Amino acid sequence: VCVCEPGYTDFGSGCQLTLTSNCYSSDDDRIVPPGQTCAVADATELLFNADFENFDNGQTPSPADGWVGKKGKDLSNAKRYPLAPYVRSSPFPGDPHGKALTFRQRISRGEIFSVNATSCAAGKHCYLVFDYLTLCKSTDPDDMKAGICFGFSKGYPDEHEWYCDDSYNGELPSRPDEWVRCRKPWPSGSWHVMLEDFSGVPGDIIYDNIRVIESDTAQPDCCEVLDLDDYEDSLDAAGLGPTVGPEPEEEESESAEEPAPVPAPVPAPKPKPAPKPVPKPVPKPSPVEDKESESVEESSSAEEPAPVSPGPAPEKPAPGGGGGGGGCSVRPAPRGAPV
Repeated sequence: VCVCEPGYTDFGSGCQLTLTSNCYSSDDDRIVPPGQTCAVADATELLFNADFENFDNGQTPSPADGWVGKKGKDLSNAKRYPLAPYVRSSPFPGDPHGKALTFRQRISRGEIFSVNATSCAAGKHCYLVFDYLTLCKSTDPDDMKAGICFGFSKGYPDEHEWYCDDSYNGELPSRPDEWVRCRKPWPSGSWHVMLEDFSGVPGDIIYDNIRVIESDTAQPDCCEVLDLDDYEDSLDAAGLGPTVGPEPEEEESESAEEPAPVPAPVPAPKPKPAPKPVPKPVPKPSPVEDKESESVEESSSAEEPAPVSPGPAPEKPAPGGGGGGGGCSVRPAPRGAPV
């Protein structure tokens, strides 16, 4: 499987120019009219945040980054999981989304999960907010739906629920070649964020800006098509800004109505008496300085998980990759329903 440059996607035969003419589109009432947004109103706290900006192109998130595979597997081990999800740049030049997550295979019951579970406080309303871009190129007229799926699970996966497009339960709209943002309820209790590509062609969806936001008010389901020329991040739209936490207190400025304090007069310094001669001391041997030794902390290496399949390992993803086929190939992945 190739790791392609922006503007190209590996659909199974190497890096090819991303086309979207074969995408399935759902023009329906799941998308709010232009001018309306799906910003979380009365937001009070950001509970979960994943924007993938701190990753390199082609990098797979690891447990240390807050993501695991089924049963807690470390998907960043490329030898054991060569078809793991990876981070890539948006195919649109100048896209404010920057980097986002995509998939190398279709799968069911979730492929990647947040390590930490997220809980909504009693008396609060919480929402899963996320952006996604559809880049379909399916040649099968009966399988053009991209398989967009965001969800939440008790484990990896254990009990879980999905918000998917028309390939499964019709919770999400499909708009090829356009970024869509949705706001969906986050349930009470403690849950992990989970993602997968269920249908269509591997790599035909890009996921970004996945947040769980707490609010004081109940709000309906909402999906909007984003205008990249007038883009607003979902944190800014919720009034949480690029950073979360209490705003710094402003320094008090001098009031024009209050007069400036008058400094107290400083007394003139008294003349110092002439110094008395001091006998020169007899030099003593200088003490030996103690040197502090630095302690180096040894790093512990975690045991690698056992391989999940005895079959031969596919080739390592090629770095970069740009124009045509590039000689890269991908193993077909089995289909399954995200039950």
